[in-house]
Amino acid sequence: MKQLNQADISALRRDNRLSEAIGGQNLIYGCMNLASSWDDTPLTDEQAARGFSTIEKALELGFTTFDHADIYCRGKSEELFGRFLAQQADRFRESIIIQSKAGIRFPDDGGEGTPGRYDFSPEHIRSSVEGILERLNCGYLDLFLLHRPDPLADIPALGRELRKLQNEGLIHYVGVSNHSASQIQALKKLGEIEITVNQMEISLGHRNLIEAGVLINQNHGDRALRSQGTLEYCMSEDIQLQAWSPLFRGRYSGGAADLSESEQRLRDYVSALAAEKDSSPEAIVLSWLMRHPAGIVPVIGSTHSGRMAACAGADGSLLSREEWYQLFVLSREEPLP
Repeated sequence: MKQLNQADISALRRDNRLSEAIGGQNLIYGCMNLASSWDDTPLTDEQAARGFSTIEKALELGFTTFDHADIYCRGKSEELFGRFLAQQADRFRESIIIQSKAGIRFPDDGGEGTPGRYDFSPEHIRSSVEGILERLNCGYLDLFLLHRPDPLADIPALGRELRKLQNEGLIHYVGVSNHSASQIQALKKLGEIEITVNQMEISLGHRNLIEAGVLINQNHGDRALRSQGTLEYCMSEDIQLQAWSPLFRGRYSGGAADLSESEQRLRDYVSALAAEKDSSPEAIVLSWLMRHPAGIVPVIGSTHSGRMAACAGADGSLLSREEWYQLFVLSREEPLP
C-alpha cells in the first residue's frame, strides 16, 4: 500500500497543498464502526480499548487518512478517536489526515417527533463542525464533507459559512459525499465552494458510476444512467472519488453465504485471481476500483485485523485490462452492449 510519511504530510500541509496529500493516498481507513455500537449509550472502556487496537493496526498497515462522520456510532467513533489522539504526542496529529462529514440528522434530533432529514443550514454546519472537533479532541479538520445533498440548502449562505470556517482554521478543505456532478457544479458556482473530494458508494456490486459510461444510448440501465457524467466530471475537475462500501459487504471476498449462481461464479473468479497473484480476495475486489483511471480511493471500514491486512495489499496494477473486464462482465451478469 502506498503511503505518505509524516515529513511528506507536514510539508504538504505547510505549503497549503494538502489536497496533494489526500490525493496521494490509495486507501483510507473508515471509522464508521470503530466504537462498535450505534445506540445512544455512553462509550465504554471496553469499546475504547478495542477501538484503540484497531487504530493501531491501521497505522501499522500504513493508513494515514481516517474517515469519520458525526453520525457514526452516534458520535462515539469520533469520541473514541479523540481519546486516542489525546494519548499521542502533539506531533502525531500532523502525521495523519482526518476527514469528517455532517449534514444527516436522525429522527428526534432537535425535538421529539422530528423526522430524519438533511441539514446544510449554516447554523447546523457550524455546530456540527464544532462538535466534531470537540469529540475528536483536535483543533481542525483536514477535510470536511457535506454528507448527503440537502434539497433545502441555501447554497450561497452555506458557501459563506464554509469559507468562515476555513478562515478560522477549523476546516482546511471541503468535499462532498453522495453528490452528483450537477449538484457539485451548483455548490461551486452558487456557493463559491472549492470541492476537493466526492465520496460515493462504488464497488463491483454497485457499479452505477462506472456502468453509466458504457450504457450510452441503450434501452436499459436507467438506474446507472442517473449517475451519468459524475465520474467523468470529477475526473475533469480533479475531484478525488472516494468509494464507500468498496467490498460490497464482502459478497465477493468471502463475507456472505447466500450467493446466487452468478455471484458464486464471480467469487470463484476473484478467489482464482487472488491465488494466482499471491494476493487476497479483498485486494482483488479493491484493485478493480483502483485500476480505473479516475484514481478511485476505497474507504476500508473493517475492524477485523486480518481483513484489514488483506485489504492493505490492494493495488490497481494487480489486474490486467482483460482481468478487469472479466470482473466487470461477471458482476453485470450479462455481456457488455
